Amino acid sequence: MIKFIKGTPAVFVEPENALVVGDMHLGKELAMRNSGIYFADAAKSIATELLKIYENSNASRLILLGDVKESIAYPPTEERRSILDFFHLLGDIRISIAKGNHDAHLAEVLHDLGIDAEVKHEINLRQASLMHGNSMPSEEALGKRHVIMAHGHAVVRGVDSDKKIWIVAGPGKGSKRYGVRKNSKLVIAPAFSRLIGGTRLSQSLKQFIPAFRNDLFDFKSSIVYDLEKKLLGKADDIASED
Repeated sequence: MIKFIKGTPAVFVEPENALVVGDMHLGKELAMRNSGIYFADAAKSIATELLKIYENSNASRLILLGDVKESIAYPPTEERRSILDFFHLLGDIRISIAKGNHDAHLAEVLHDLGIDAEVKHEINLRQASLMHGNSMPSEEALGKRHVIMAHGHAVVRGVDSDKKIWIVAGPGKGSKRYGVRKNSKLVIAPAFSRLIGGTRLSQSLKQFIPAFRNDLFDFKSSIVYDLEKKLLGKADDIASED
């Protein structure tokens, strides 16, 4: 069973009591300085927000859906400091990470910083499989009740600014070929960091997610919810209006 936590880009997975979020992109604020945009203590702010959600959810573990860091290769010194600040504020929480496309050398960096966190390509729980989303799910993952990933940074147009969204999709035309469980659901989580922009449904989101691109799950009929858990409609209808 999964439950979106209202008002947040976080999902709770039972029976493991895991809080799941994606796309921290720690160090993004450093890259933004080149454009004259400054965010002080961004990593600490992200960790503080996440810690509050974690404590209120009564979770017993935390799973990060990849792109923990911003740099694709080895992070520079300042970004390493942001990573250290983030994990230190989370204290002794049990943390597992599904490695994203920005997370090269992440396990090595965490080890060097003295941070105890599991880093894997894919994290398989009893009824859910969790991954970043930039590659195809494994056969084991496709046999789960839920496949949960990030990577898409999905948003829809809002009144004043774009709004982050959840996407929930059922099996697509290629599901039998890939062995997708008949009643399986794909869940695309929004980016957790407030510094990360989004990809609208009318843009390249389908091509961005291999599970959609290869029709393991059906993008057109997928259902979209905002962070308040309000049903917004079908992805294809929203994309045509966006």
